[in-house]
Amino acid sequence: MWHSLHSITQRQTFDSQAYQKIARKNQQAPTKPNLLRSQREVQHYNRLTFKKNQVVGNPINYKRVYLEQKSNLLGSIQTYIHTRNPAYLSNVIDKNKLLKGLESLGSVASALKKMKYYSQKKHTTVNSNSLESPVQNSNFHKQTKAKILHVDQNFNLTIENNQIYGIPTDYGIINYHFIDDGASRYVKLLHYDNQISDHKRVHLERKRQLLQDIQTFIHTGSSSWLHTARDNSEILQGFESFGITTEEPFTINNGAKRYRISPYGILHDVDLESKGMREQDWRKFGHDENTIFLIQGTEYKMDENGRLPLPEDYVHKFEQVKIFKRN
Repeated sequence: MWHSLHSITQRQTFDSQAYQKIARKNQQAPTKPNLLRSQREVQHYNRLTFKKNQVVGNPINYKRVYLEQKSNLLGSIQTYIHTRNPAYLSNVIDKNKLLKGLESLGSVASALKKMKYYSQKKHTTVNSNSLESPVQNSNFHKQTKAKILHVDQNFNLTIENNQIYGIPTDYGIINYHFIDDGASRYVKLLHYDNQISDHKRVHLERKRQLLQDIQTFIHTGSSSWLHTARDNSEILQGFESFGITTEEPFTINNGAKRYRISPYGILHDVDLESKGMREQDWRKFGHDENTIFLIQGTEYKMDENGRLPLPEDYVHKFEQVKIFKRN
């Protein structure tokens, strides 16, 4: 019985007065080498090795934080495999933790290879736009096939109403339901986790808000909805997770209007801007025969009408245009 009481005493929280008293006593003790004393310390403090710094808090909390960090890392790796977007791996602040996490699965190359094989074995490929993504109902636990929200080979992004899509996040593929009941449009998160952390909850909610603003953008045609509650880098990362790049224009629901997202996270009407570059009379802006237009690595000069001889399939990218005078 004394042994049981002694064990209970040892399992008291580390921020108790008794523990702090022991910690101060040990810190003030002379630092003479004593092997037996070190062994007794390790035995007394059970799973934690007490050296110089005082440990505050319950060790169970450290385990919870460690497992949460490991879960986040694995979710980022899973999302990287499906999207091929390394931005999800760069979200890991400590690069050493990223390296250790990959090495814990084997070598970096073999780890990614194993996870890719496992992903392809368990799920269908990204090109088929489907993935078995878990949906946990409040009353039932089952798996539902959900399409991954991703552009097809023609760079068209299809978002249908009243459909469930698997969305790449920092925590892996999470299901969201795009709802349009006629009276309102909104996006619902289909993820139930009683142990969800505050950080994960905030991340998934911000993703839900972005998806809902994209839904409103599709309905209204106004991209200003995307910029109301987030910075441009978050918008860029969100569209890149769908397979959209800053180089290729894309369409939504096979619409006639083509969009392009710039490296600064701003959506552009590609055809309208490209037409403006071709048909603009640049003499109205003070340019003459000495003006050089360096566009996507090629030099152009105005013709007799002040227009630029750009090809018909020209895709305007404003960050790749430089205008200067040549004497």
